Amino acid sequence: MIDCRQRQLLSHLKDPNYQNHGQALSCRFKRDEKGWSIFVTTTLPKPQWKTDKNRGVIGVDINTDHLALVETDRFGNPLIKETIPLNLYGKTQKQALALIGDACANVIAHAEKTLKPVVLEDLDFQKKKRQLREKSTSFQARKLSSFSYQSILTHIKSRGWSKQIEVYQVNPAYTSLIGRVKFSNRYGLSIHHAAALCIGRRFLNFSEKIPRHLEKIPDGRNGHVALSLPVRNRDQHVWTFWRSLSKKLKVALAAHFRTQRSLSTLKAALETGNLPDLVGETPAHESSTQLLGWRLYEKCTFA
Repeated sequence: MIDCRQRQLLSHLKDPNYQNHGQALSCRFKRDEKGWSIFVTTTLPKPQWKTDKNRGVIGVDINTDHLALVETDRFGNPLIKETIPLNLYGKTQKQALALIGDACANVIAHAEKTLKPVVLEDLDFQKKKRQLREKSTSFQARKLSSFSYQSILTHIKSRGWSKQIEVYQVNPAYTSLIGRVKFSNRYGLSIHHAAALCIGRRFLNFSEKIPRHLEKIPDGRNGHVALSLPVRNRDQHVWTFWRSLSKKLKVALAAHFRTQRSLSTLKAALETGNLPDLVGETPAHESSTQLLGWRLYEKCTFA
């Protein structure tokens, strides 16, 4: 309003600089059963941002039932981690919007307290949905039908604008993989918080090289897998190596979980005495003792 008055004053004084002041308004008239309505549209003035990226950032990873938040310093080291529950499974549209609003308010409140910008993934919903389905359990995958990724982004951006908090988005390529492989064990983070850390570090322009050792990569279920380092060609971009590692990790995790399911089945069989048909399932390089346990082996041999 002050700028518009300045425009009027300069215009009366015939000062040509009046064109640099004021704010445009667009009006639309609509008639309905109750009468006439007028809709006025204008652009919001750019807020005076409170945040400073030189302090660090707040990375946020959006998941099926929670938001994983990690605050970093300006060197990309994690300072604080927080899990904000956001389970939308079985909720009505109004209930879901209320939960999303509360969760996003918590994110912006943390940013207001620390004066650090918020960083999210720049990813469309369908790609995010496929990504979450790959790294979630079957129960979590069912939550995706009521999961509104775009609504969360909109709420965080709009609330950040109103509270003068900057909200940025970065390329999401391999953030979950890099977080799992490089930061989860190093800082004692879950794979989701490690992904949030990686999102924040990417905005700060840190290059993520593949670590020298890949003996303990978390599987997301309190276990781990081991991989060999991919062959490195320094003429290629670092994401080339992460792409190769991503393919190897998917194969390793599939074999890892398949083995766990087989061992769980055998353990249940040992406890109940109902032995499954093992034809075609005994690994070629494992003995019966390793596969079934000494008690079962002893029973089969000396009966």
